[in-house]
Amino acid sequence: MTKTSNAPLIGEKFIGIGDIYSSIGSLIIQWSSVEKALKKSIDGLRREGMPEIKTHGISQTLNRWKELQFQVTGERPEHKEIVDAVHSKLAEALEIRNRICHGAVALKTNATMDEDAAHIVTQLNGQERILSLAELKSNIQFLYKTWVRMRDITNLATQRNRAELNDDCVRLRIQFGLD
Repeated sequence: MTKTSNAPLIGEKFIGIGDIYSSIGSLIIQWSSVEKALKKSIDGLRREGMPEIKTHGISQTLNRWKELQFQVTGERPEHKEIVDAVHSKLAEALEIRNRICHGAVALKTNATMDEDAAHIVTQLNGQERILSLAELKSNIQFLYKTWVRMRDITNLATQRNRAELNDDCVRLRIQFGLD
């Protein structure tokens, strides 16, 4: 059967503005969960005698989380690699969140089923960037995985049993795609 119009065939899914709005909502909800998990992790990592340092905003909270991870663990390259990778990916995801929340200027779709064709145009700090629906969905999946695994990363920082530490590192490396 040949397709003669841009309308989807029966059973095909049209990617529309609603799909973008839905993904924006999911992204915001996931960020809320990540923020809560970061703050809970920070509380779990603070040791007696450590000053409570108030953070303002997600970026400062994310940086404080990384700093405390390293203060508690000292020199553990396997742990540092995981924390660095998660921190870096969260910083990238935060830029996408900020672009959507503070710099979205247009939503675009066309009559295709292509998630790369549907996108958000953003302008922030004088720079334009186009974010595809596929990119948003990828970030949503990463954010979900991160807040679900945040407790595991925090436990890794306080893990003293070398065998369990190695097993946990391998598991987290796989879950975050570092292998």
